[in-house]
Amino acid sequence: MRGFWMSSLIQNCYSQVTFYLDTTEDHADHSHPLTGDGDKSGHRHNRTKREAPPSSSDSENYRTDFKLNIVSGDPASMELGRVLEYELQVTIPPTERLDLLVDIFTKDVIAENYVPPLAIFGVKADLPPEMTFSVGEPTPKMILSESLNNVYDRVVIEFGNIVNPDTSRNILVRFSVTAVRTRMTSKTHYVTVGAEFDFETYVWVGQTEVTVNPAKATEDEKKLEVDVSGPNEIALDSAGIFSVDMFLKMRSDKVTISVTGPTDLEDLLAVGNLGVTSFSENYRAVPNDVNHYKTVLTPSATKETYSAAKIDMGLITSTGSIYQKARIDDNKISFTFALFALNKPEYIGETKTAMLEITVGGKSMYKEPIHVNLTDINLDEPTNNVEDVLPVTELSRAALGNLLKFTLHLNVTSGGFTAVRVMLEADPESPMQLCSARFDLEESGFNLPWVNSSSAQAELVDGNYVVDLGRVFVSQQRSVSSAKENTLVLEVFVYVDYTVEVSLKEGSLFPIKMKVGKGEDGLVVPFEALTLEPKRFMYNPNVEVKDAVGWRELYVSGAVALDVVVSMPAAATHSNITVSVVGQNNPSLPGLHICRARLSFVGRAMPCLQAEQDVVNREGVSYPKLNPARHDTDSAQVSLGTVSHIPKALSNITESKMIINFVATMQDDAEFANGATYGIVTTMSIAGKSVFTDEKKVLATRGPSKDLLKNNPIFAFTKPLWAAPIVPGMVAEFELVLKAPPRTMGLYLVEVSTASTDISVCVLKIKSVGDSMPCLDPETPASYALHDDPNDGNKRASIALQALANVGTYPMRTVKDLDPNTVVFSVMIRVKDSATKNKALKCRVSYGSKGNFEESLIVPVASGAAAKAAQHDEAVSGLVVTSAPRLNSQAKAKQRREKIAAAKKTHLVYRLTICYWPYTHFCSIESLKLRDCANMSCGRWL
Repeated sequence: MRGFWMSSLIQNCYSQVTFYLDTTEDHADHSHPLTGDGDKSGHRHNRTKREAPPSSSDSENYRTDFKLNIVSGDPASMELGRVLEYELQVTIPPTERLDLLVDIFTKDVIAENYVPPLAIFGVKADLPPEMTFSVGEPTPKMILSESLNNVYDRVVIEFGNIVNPDTSRNILVRFSVTAVRTRMTSKTHYVTVGAEFDFETYVWVGQTEVTVNPAKATEDEKKLEVDVSGPNEIALDSAGIFSVDMFLKMRSDKVTISVTGPTDLEDLLAVGNLGVTSFSENYRAVPNDVNHYKTVLTPSATKETYSAAKIDMGLITSTGSIYQKARIDDNKISFTFALFALNKPEYIGETKTAMLEITVGGKSMYKEPIHVNLTDINLDEPTNNVEDVLPVTELSRAALGNLLKFTLHLNVTSGGFTAVRVMLEADPESPMQLCSARFDLEESGFNLPWVNSSSAQAELVDGNYVVDLGRVFVSQQRSVSSAKENTLVLEVFVYVDYTVEVSLKEGSLFPIKMKVGKGEDGLVVPFEALTLEPKRFMYNPNVEVKDAVGWRELYVSGAVALDVVVSMPAAATHSNITVSVVGQNNPSLPGLHICRARLSFVGRAMPCLQAEQDVVNREGVSYPKLNPARHDTDSAQVSLGTVSHIPKALSNITESKMIINFVATMQDDAEFANGATYGIVTTMSIAGKSVFTDEKKVLATRGPSKDLLKNNPIFAFTKPLWAAPIVPGMVAEFELVLKAPPRTMGLYLVEVSTASTDISVCVLKIKSVGDSMPCLDPETPASYALHDDPNDGNKRASIALQALANVGTYPMRTVKDLDPNTVVFSVMIRVKDSATKNKALKCRVSYGSKGNFEESLIVPVASGAAAKAAQHDEAVSGLVVTSAPRLNSQAKAKQRREKIAAAKKTHLVYRLTICYWPYTHFCSIESLKLRDCANMSCGRWL
């Protein structure tokens, strides 16, 4: 007999299916295995073939019966978010063994490109207590669509082998179906139920035809209300935890949530993990597992923090009424995020801003700033010990000279700080040396908003190698549903020193006696003792010399930069590595002056060197003078010491590289042919033996520089340092700040001028130079032009920079702050005694072939009672200005001694400015040895 489904039996939202067992001969004609997807896209749900039950002539398994009912909803008029409630009744006859599997699906098993607009949810099975199941309590296996990752288009329930004594009983399987938004144009879709039972007997239980009608525009609106709770201030070295409740009324659309941190290029406020915490009743049709929704984190410019976090939640469907208000509990989706304040005391008191944004259907429906004030670190917070430590790395053998990497999973306590210190016993007879440790920010759990992933250096303390990683903040953003949430991933690096004499006989074991945790209470790490092997052959590093800038012209006052890129092979160790640079030793050419040499980058595959990068730059860089005839040093050497690479290369080959950066300029203005070839020689040595030499050719060129700015605009601004109007006869200072674009070089002319004879521009000088311009001489002199009447002082001051080279890579931002691209000029002005009103200055920077910056600066001049009061206050505080006509040098010296003596005697001196009009003079605190007046400065008139 042939099983069949009678669609005509559906009446009044009720359908019943009666089936009969088919014969073996007819079974293959109409039945087939139900194939489908696995839990994730691209996988299939596979079932193992069940063992045939023992033959029994009195089995009543054939009496198993199925009935599929529509409990509520109209399949003929389905809309987005509306619900059809189903009930499947399975009647089980008395049996000692009946295997059963139920398969519910909305997908088209034949059409691979079919996007199901129907989602299955709320699957529950009611089981008679008299029945027993070999699988325990059957659990529905919810299978996500391959094309819509938030839509369950198939559900499989395996009941295993059922034992049902005495009489027939019913299993009830209840499930719901709702329509979701897709691009499908077809209105007709299907809900299908099939089953397998009694040793691979397949039946087509039933199928409902569902017509999905488009929603009216007036009934498809989206409304969103958002509540954000969190702190207004965050202490350094800790996190602020924010909770967000969004009340969302809609039918079905894509939802994204994003948090963007401050735009500072420095790491100040890191964005911690962003994640969903709960769904309310109206969102039961989408996956409610919070770990289903993945967060994409955007690394900051330094790669040491995250600057943004985003969750693309995908298609979210609400089964709530479209006619209700948005702000009801059933419409709520909650999530959390953290902002971590790094320990940078210079930013205490500053307010930083993050941005929270929620989009629905591609439209931003909520975008609001979150302001937090940074407060001082609280070092009185108690710290916890680690709860547990589990080594992940399995290692039993190691070779001398290897750098071993051990990954540890630390279980830490929510809601506070955990102290982490790594300690390894320093045994003089063991070659095991702890050299570095670091946290893995990417792999650590959700409740760890930020951990420092920089490699930390080991120190020898009381007979132990110690790496103190400080404290780690652990949040309570999510309850610990799995060990992952509170797992802190730690990487520990142990160097096997090949210079230590050890026995390599088989059976000689070398233990790693390590503890991790809070101080002396750290937990012992259960490492297996290692068998050591002889040192293996190690390949030399690969070395390349690359241009670090886009030009080859070496100007007398400019700069070129070279990057020596050293690529270490995996598992290699080399000792006493040095990299040096020298210029062409030709008396007819100027000497090469190395403005700066430093180890600028170390990949994460060399953690021990990375931990010592600052030490190398502080103690390992030298500038030998090779040619005694030169007036300055003409070479540079960087000593790296011993460098070890971890056993395996990382996926990013850059992490196996180190970069030594050299910046050079011409040492003097010797006679040479313009455009002559100039050689810069780079050498790398290992253990005193040269393994690499390369000569890079540049062109020795006189300034001014050609325009290498490539049409990049500069940024400049003025910063007055006066707090009140300037009293006539007094001196004041302002700063002219110039930002040069990175990796550019050009001619710059900086000018400050005035048309008023009541103002004299008495000093223009370079006050500070950013890190990206190491070859700029801060003593570059200025030129001055007098007013028509020399007694009125200077009407203009200017500094010409023939070839200002910015060799850095730090992005230039058009904001009024100081960064590596910045040159700060100090401008001292004097307001004439006869001045009665505000005066104007013009600040101008000409650059490149036609670049120009101009800004007018108004100089506020005190007048009337304010001027008299200010003069009195300045006199009391010891501010002395002399404008005596034409004093000779002896008179000036006598006056200077008298004023300084008077200032020292009164002990009231806060600032002493001595100006001689109109003659040139400069004095300094150091030359006068006036140690009692730390804040004094002396003016210079030109």
